[in-house]
Amino acid sequence: MITNINSKDNEKLKYTRALLKSKNRNKESKFIIEGYRIVMLALECMANLDYVFINEEFENKKEHVKLLEDLDKKNTKIYKTTNKNFKELVDTENTQGIIGVVSFKKKN
Repeated sequence: MITNINSKDNEKLKYTRALLKSKNRNKESKFIIEGYRIVMLALECMANLDYVFINEEFENKKEHVKLLEDLDKKNTKIYKTTNKNFKELVDTENTQGIIGVVSFKKKN
């Protein structure tokens, strides 16, 4: 199931934006992955994929339907946001329209 988030002040958006900074990634033990293939590989490898964000175009492409269905089957939360909000979550100029937030274990 896809949840729409349109407000730039949404807590999930703010939290994800904060993960762009190294200190926040280390503190939260989470990092962002970007792109269709990388999210698909994370799903196949059973990585701890907490949730994904997609932009407005991603959901409308028929080649992405299976990935969205697979994410839903794995109970991964899917959030859709505006293109403007999505651009604030990515480092790349030409985004593929999907990012994932993955948890990792800290080394002792």
